[in-house]
Amino acid sequence: MPAAAHSRIQLPPVSWCVAVGTKVDSALAVTQARSLFASSDFPLKPQSAERVVARVMSQDSSVSVDLPEGWLVRLIPENPNTLGGGGLIWVDGETACPVLLRHYE
Repeated sequence: MPAAAHSRIQLPPVSWCVAVGTKVDSALAVTQARSLFASSDFPLKPQSAERVVARVMSQDSSVSVDLPEGWLVRLIPENPNTLGGGGLIWVDGETACPVLLRHYE
């Protein structure tokens, strides 16, 4: 089988994602996370944006490589007297596609 047949299939990004190869930093991750709550009645602010990295090490631990996987973003209401709202969002480090993991109600 030709080597090209074993290459990874790349699907086109959906409308709210970015092209593969774009640098996904914390600012973009927060922007993408907020896009999931665009119709929210109250403003949200980021409580945290944590980079998730996979570390691959050789058997003898002499060599290690960090592979960025994505961002965990936690959004909460700007008004501290608001009950519920916001959530925990995964933002893919390659495509910047946001996925709602938990909605705070």
